[in-house]
Parts: sequence; C-alpha cells; structure tokens
Amino acid sequence: MRVQPFFIVPAVLGVVTVGYIVASPSGDSVGQEATPEAAATVAPAVTASATLTGALPDGASGVLTYRHLGEVVRVQLPGAVELSRAPASAATPGQTSADGLWRADSHCVDEPCTASELLLTGPDSVVRVIRVERWVDRLEWSPTGHKLAVRVGRDAGSELVVIDDPAVAEPRGVAGMGTGNPYRRSVGGFTWAADGRSLYVASGDYSGGMIDRIGLDGGVQGLHKTAGLPPYLYPSPARDRFAYTAQHPLGWQIYVYDAAANDIIFSGNMGSDGPGGQPVTIAPGEQKGPMYIAWSPDGTKLAFGGGFAPPYVMTTIDVESGAAVKTEFPHGYPGEIKWNAGGSMVAVSTYDPGRTRHETYAVDPATGAARHLLSGCTIVWSPDGRFLAVHGETEPGIAIVDVTSGAYGHLTRELWDTPAAWEP
Repeated sequence: MRVQPFFIVPAVLGVVTVGYIVASPSGDSVGQEATPEAAATVAPAVTASATLTGALPDGASGVLTYRHLGEVVRVQLPGAVELSRAPASAATPGQTSADGLWRADSHCVDEPCTASELLLTGPDSVVRVIRVERWVDRLEWSPTGHKLAVRVGRDAGSELVVIDDPAVAEPRGVAGMGTGNPYRRSVGGFTWAADGRSLYVASGDYSGGMIDRIGLDGGVQGLHKTAGLPPYLYPSPARDRFAYTAQHPLGWQIYVYDAAANDIIFSGNMGSDGPGGQPVTIAPGEQKGPMYIAWSPDGTKLAFGGGFAPPYVMTTIDVESGAAVKTEFPHGYPGEIKWNAGGSMVAVSTYDPGRTRHETYAVDPATGAARHLLSGCTIVWSPDGRFLAVHGETEPGIAIVDVTSGAYGHLTRELWDTPAAWEP
C-alpha cells in the first residue's frame, strides 16, 4: 500500500472562475484471474423478430419521457396521455444529486469548446453558473448528499475538481491530480466510492498510470499501477467494485477491482480486437478503445462488447467464478448494453461500423440466447423490466416492445423522437 500526504489545491489554478453568475430560474497486483474466451460458450442463434400489433402491448405503464425535436415530452402510459411539454435544454443531459436537491448541466460557450459553463440548479430553482476556461468533460454526483466531482480539460493536462456545496461553489483541486500540482499528472477515469467521502481516480499518461483512492479530508491510497491511463472507471451499482480497461500485448484487457479485497478480483481479454485476436494498433492522433461495458444490478456480472470488426460479440462474465457466455450478432457491434431492473435480461442495440444500421435485441444473460426485436437504438427499460422503449429506424418513431412475447406498437411516428427515461 502506498500512502501519500494529502493536500488540497485551494482552487483550480487559472481554470475555474470561482463564484456564481446568477441566471434566471429554471424548471427544469492481480488476484483471481480468468479469461472470458476460455470459459465462454457460444450462444444459440438469434431468434425471430418482434411482431407489430398496431397498439401498445398490454401491461405497459408508467411515465415515459422522450425528446421531440426541441422539446421534452412526458406521457402517462398505457393511455399515452401527455402530462407536460417543455423546451429541451441546450446543455448536456443533466444529472441530479443523490438527495434530489441539485441538478448539474454543462455546455460549451464557444467552438471548439475552449470555455464552458457549469450550470447548477438548486431547490430554489435559481441557476448558478460557474464559468470554466476549458471543456467540462465529465461530472458525477456523490452517491450521498450533493458533492460534485468534475473533470475539466481533455487528455494531457486534464484536472479533477470537487464542489463540496453547490450553494457556496468553491471548486477545489483534488490532491495530486492535474496541472495544478507539481506531478503534472492528467486525470483519466474517476468515480465516487460508496462512502461519498472519497474518490477512485486514475491518473498519469498513456505510457502508464496509477489508480488511487483519494479522501476529501484524509490521504491518498495508491491501489494499482496500470499499463496506460484508463479513460473510464465503471462502478458497480453498490460502488463496492469498479471495472476498467487497459491495452495489453494480447489486446484490450478488462479488470475488476473489489474494495473489500483491496485487489483485482478478475482480469481477462475483452476480445475487442477482431478476427485472430490481434492487438489494437493506435496510430498517432487516432482514438480507439474497448466497447460498451455494463454491470448487472446485483454487481456480480459484467456485459461488454467485442470489436469493431466481425464476428460481433457480447461477452457476459461472472466476476466471482470467471464463467462467461457469448452472444454473436450478425450486423454490428454492441453500441448500447442495458440490464433490466431485475437482472434477468439485457437489451442490446448493435451499430454497424458505419453507424448507418442499428438493431435491437433482448439477450438472456444466463445462456446468451438473443431475440431480435426491431431496427432501432436509444433503448430505455420500463421500471418492471418487461418492456423496452426504442427509437425506431426502419419504422420511425418510438416503439414499445414486450421483450417476452416480441409484440410491439408505436407510441409516436416522428422520425427524430427518442426515449429518455421511464419512471413508475
């Protein structure tokens, strides 16, 4: 274990303009190791497509929110009764704090995004604006309360700042991260730990890096060295584990860190290198990476995509046993992977390499068996995990699909309508 002194940079030096501009109110070391390829079983062939009913399938209920041109529309199912319609924000999709009191959005104020605004909307509906003289790359609320972690800047020189209280807005640098410190370490992936008082942070450069656990009022605990700089850390629902990826001579590898064990409990090849398992080659200036990664609701399984070239595969692994199953898709790689609430089914939207064809499937994670549903993407599960809302492609509009029977009907028929959320 490597423990470093903890220090706080009082502010992000020259990056964040501290204080608010008040805007108008808004309503709005590797342990157990297993290789997926060694344990995998090839899934049965994809079964037949869904059947159009002309009406919404029986049993679909709740409040569905969707985007229609420049508006956000909310409807009550099953009757599709419109509840509200409001202009869509020009900002990036917002995130709400764990206590429900604050909302964070961000947007660029110029091109090519040399400056941004971070928009914080509080319980008083007043929008507080923090100007950032760089790109706001990612933001993530703490799992408790309303602390906010924000990565600013891209690639080399990116930094991580924390806003402890949006009502006060004193952004501060995180120990040892970014250009505001003597180590000049760029920030890659980051995510909050379950306690809400510390962060897991990958830092370094593309030749090598480190994942640390950083306390907001304590020390820096070095966890694991990495071959490169992981761009994302993928937390499990309980935040007691996270997955990350890294390049390797054998191709892209996936790793799972467990907080209780303080160790990597799983590692294996993702199979994201196309036929023959050849390593990923990255030319200067070229960006390549592994595919979509999604945790099961109970945090015991991971589903992730294979490569950009056929055969197009999704692998589902049990991180405890290393057991794996594979599903092969005929027309494209998994661009979206989403588990239903009970973890009994995985919805997948595949993208062809040209991003001109998208197909939606329901996959049994236990067997890998897949049912083709319809052509479309932007998939959203119903709260009960029985239905999918899908942005249709060959049949425009939003379709509601019963993933068990395959029956579907259309909620809308407009080309650009896309589902956003489905609540009880």
